[in-house]
Amino acid sequence: MSPFHYPDGQAFRDFWPTTRHVIGKDILRPHTLFWLAISQALGFAPYQRLYASGDLLGIDGRKVSKSLGNGVDPLEAAARYGADVLRYALVREVTFGVDGVITHEAIERRLHRDLADDLGNLVSRTLAMIVRYRDGRIPSPGPYTSLEEEIARRAAALPIDVLGLIDDMKLARAMEPIFEFIRHLNGYVAATEPWALARSDAGLLRVNTVPHTLSEGIHPVSGLLAPVLPSLVGQLRNLLGCVNGKRWAVPWGQGVIAGTSVRETILFPKRSPIDSQSS
Repeated sequence: MSPFHYPDGQAFRDFWPTTRHVIGKDILRPHTLFWLAISQALGFAPYQRLYASGDLLGIDGRKVSKSLGNGVDPLEAAARYGADVLRYALVREVTFGVDGVITHEAIERRLHRDLADDLGNLVSRTLAMIVRYRDGRIPSPGPYTSLEEEIARRAAALPIDVLGLIDDMKLARAMEPIFEFIRHLNGYVAATEPWALARSDAGLLRVNTVPHTLSEGIHPVSGLLAPVLPSLVGQLRNLLGCVNGKRWAVPWGQGVIAGTSVRETILFPKRSPIDSQSS
């Protein structure tokens, strides 16, 4: 309350009516019974919602403890995989509100399958396409077909679907539509076969449309993943010359600028499997 300058501060009037509490389940009683009694006694409305997280468990089923050494060391894992990858794995593997387990195998699975194979592959092939076929500059798109129209429609709906789940603290589920869209974009590459279009004079305009569509589709993905992968998404957005900061509510066609120079890179290098006994 004090940071909001209760009871007369402008910050209190601006922010407290919409406040939510996020706590660990071990302090549920003071934040429910005691806090509600205090707020009623002082005459102000309590929080609107209360979210209680579960415990992070070790492979032995007990709460992770440094003294027990029964869980993944977060500093070691962050050094090995990167803080972004560790954060993403925790969001995907541990459902908010219930107890969950995180292991090195789970982190590696998310790194390899979701980040490297799905998102990393999409980014890599998009950048390589622009470098190879358009001298490293994002082209202006040619005429759209139903394939591009479907991608634009899904891109516009994506923030609504994702933010609704985040508002309900369903963080793991919020990642699912993002990666469904990423897989749809990878499927679009397979369906359009830009490598074949580049060999045909009749396909020259399509070679412009496909990489531009992919670049534009990556824009809302990058914005929605920024809270979970801030460092890597920052690199990605710089590579693609994304505009409008980290916003995702950007109309289709305004996410990237035609003519922007790009370069190839590998955002998510795979790691060799770690000994399962260290999980």
